[in-house]
Formats: sequence, C-alpha cells, structure tokens
Amino acid sequence: MRTVGLVLHPERDSAEAVDAVLGWATRKEITVFGIEDEIRRLNCAAVAVTAEEIGRRCDLVVSLGGDGTMLRAMRLADRQQAPVLGVNLGKLGFLAEVDVPGLPGALSAIDSKQFTIEPSTTWPSSGSLGRGPRSWPCTWRASRLSATLRMQ
Repeated sequence: MRTVGLVLHPERDSAEAVDAVLGWATRKEITVFGIEDEIRRLNCAAVAVTAEEIGRRCDLVVSLGGDGTMLRAMRLADRQQAPVLGVNLGKLGFLAEVDVPGLPGALSAIDSKQFTIEPSTTWPSSGSLGRGPRSWPCTWRASRLSATLRMQ
C-alpha cells in the first residue's frame, strides 16, 4: 500500500483518528490524502485533493464518521477499486468496521493483507432525503459495486 485517503464527518471531532492514520502512515512511509475542505479545518499534514480524486489516487479510503460518512466514502471510491475502511466516531454505526482505538491495528492488518473484501451494492434511487433546512439531495447509482473491508 502506497496511499491512503481520508473522508471525514463534516462535524464530528476526528482529530484523534486522523492523528492515528497519519502516525501509522508516517511509520510505513505511506502518503495520506484528504479532501481539501475537510482537512483544512483540522490543519493536518494530509495532502489536499478534491473529493473526486480520493478514490482515484488512493489504495485505501478510510471513512471517519458514521454510516452517512461511510456511504459518501463508498460513493467517492465507486469504480476506482479502492476499498473503504469505516471507522466509527459515534456511539452506533452499522457500516463501520472499527473504532478509533483499533484503527492502527486495522491499518496494519490491511497492509499485511489480513482482511476480506465485502462487496456492497448501492440501490437505484434519486431525490432528496427529508424536507426543510436539514434535507439534502441524493443520487444512488443503480447496481454499482463498492468494496468495504471486513477485518479478520
């Protein structure tokens, strides 16, 4: 593995998890990319790229947040063949595989090829979720296959 990309939750404190990824990557001489708007708020040492570049430039995408962040990371990695590791920053996350304390070990296991890939299919849909100021537009591509990692 030569590169890792970070996708961050827009509001949760992800500094501890980002530091864990950066520390591990420094020891392994791995380049860490992050979406420029997201890493700017943390003032971290990741290399700034656009959201569209994350999946294309990274061997692994690490999603730091909850299920929504994981779905966004999977969408960004779609068709790029970069697997996604979900790291739960909240109390409950169905899609995330690890919590912050287990992150360095999970990254080392991935680097040592001790993982399996779980295919994930997105469902065809289009429209918006909710109404009012907290709603957001969404588009899911039909039958796209993304990969998430299952730790062994």
